[in-house]
Amino acid sequence: MARLPLTKQKGLLSDHKIEKYFDNVNELQLNHLLFKDRVIILEELKSKTVSIKSKHSTMHVKIGITDFPFLGIWSAPKPSATFICVEPWYGLSDSYDTSGDFKSKKGIQSLEPRKSFLMKYFIEIAH
Repeated sequence: MARLPLTKQKGLLSDHKIEKYFDNVNELQLNHLLFKDRVIILEELKSKTVSIKSKHSTMHVKIGITDFPFLGIWSAPKPSATFICVEPWYGLSDSYDTSGDFKSKKGIQSLEPRKSFLMKYFIEIAH
């Protein structure tokens, strides 16, 4: 899988994709420093689900991400932040060298008139 980092100046997509990010790793230890650059955007995921588990509880959250081209994982970089967001994505923010043309954005979905597009994911909360 690859990570798509943001630029530090304006939070736009950088052109420096990080290949083999978390390569051969199936667990990420969450901490506030991971989010110093705002968000972890992953593409080319092979997993069909992502789970959030705590060392302090048997509860966990499982999110189905089948067929989504991107996964955003974000939180506030402050130790006082008590949340994490895990979001399957189809579209992304502008890149640093954006043309301003909405149709050229990475991951943009476009449909012909009267056509439909179905995407779905699930969120499971369990003990």
